[in-house]
Amino acid sequence: MISDLEIKMLPHQTQYLFKLIGFLDGYTLLKEFGGQDIYIPQNPNRSKLIKFISSQSLTQLSNIYGGTYISVPTTKKIDTCARNNLVINDLKNGYSRAIIAKKFNLSVRQVTNIKRKYFSYI
Repeated sequence: MISDLEIKMLPHQTQYLFKLIGFLDGYTLLKEFGGQDIYIPQNPNRSKLIKFISSQSLTQLSNIYGGTYISVPTTKKIDTCARNNLVINDLKNGYSRAIIAKKFNLSVRQVTNIKRKYFSYI
C-alpha cells in the first residue's frame, strides 16, 4: 500500500481524485482508463464506470464533473512510489543495494538514488 507521504508526492490531479473518491476506486479508475479522457455523465446510472467503481464514488464524480470529460492520469507514478517503498523497506531490513537492484531490475545507482531521496523524508 502507498503511504500518506507518498500520496503527497503524486501529481495534484491524482491526489484530488483520491481525496474525492478514495484510494481504491481512484486507483481502479486510473488502472482501467489511465491516459484517456473519459466522459462523466450527469446521471451516474447511465455510466459504464459503474462496472469499475462504487456507485457512491461515481455519484461524487457526477456531482462535480457531470457532463464533462476528465483526463485520467496513468498509474506510473503510483506504481513507482509503491516500488520505491518496497526498496526502502528492503534497505531498512539490511539487504545490500546489489541484491535489491537485482530483485527490482534496477541499477545499483538507482537504488542509491531512491535511498537518498526517501531517507531525507524519514
